[in-house]
Amino acid sequence: MSLQKKHAYSLEYILKKGRQKSKRAVFIFHGYGASMDDLAPLAHVLDPNEKWDWYFPNGILEVPIGFMMTGRAWFPIDITRFEQAMGQNQLEELFLSKVPDGLVQARDHAYTFIKNISQDYEEIVVGGFSQGSMLSLELSFNTDISPKKLALLSTTMIGKEHMSKILDKPSSFPIFQSHGTQDPILPYSLAEKARDIFQEKNKTVEFHSFEGGHEIPPQVVQSLQNFLDTDL
Repeated sequence: MSLQKKHAYSLEYILKKGRQKSKRAVFIFHGYGASMDDLAPLAHVLDPNEKWDWYFPNGILEVPIGFMMTGRAWFPIDITRFEQAMGQNQLEELFLSKVPDGLVQARDHAYTFIKNISQDYEEIVVGGFSQGSMLSLELSFNTDISPKKLALLSTTMIGKEHMSKILDKPSSFPIFQSHGTQDPILPYSLAEKARDIFQEKNKTVEFHSFEGGHEIPPQVVQSLQNFLDTDL
């Protein structure tokens, strides 16, 4: 599977093309502080027969992640507020109360990217990890993009009222959702709330819980591969 680093429609991205001209494109969005390189290895594991084309865009923001180190993000995080909420056990209130600042701008960039590239394909899959999964959710339910499947790895609510509203969009695509029961960043309880609202809105959701933290463990990768291969 060839790997190319490119730039189009205002985003840098990694493209991993399949062996033959593919009818399916998979768009995967990384989490806060990572980069387009972070999840690119998943293409080899999830698509060993190299049937699909994979796109891994780079976040639109540069953010500090340590001493003289930077990563990429889709929208900003108020780290001080986040740490205060974590210390006061108020992360649920933080995420349920409002839509993250900058989500709309990130959605617009990603929408332009996907909309233009997807014209060359019969179907697309959208997914992401952590912040990237929140963006994937917003793209799939608050734009005219309609993926074949949606994969949400370690996701959370993006404002309770907002999420409830956008999930009124008619849709038939299945949702893959995974979350660690010991996740210290995005509480497991919020993942359960997200799952519950999917079900309340009559969405088809496949929920995978695992004993672990903010991560993508091997068992989730295997389950995701099965999810992607189904009905092809």
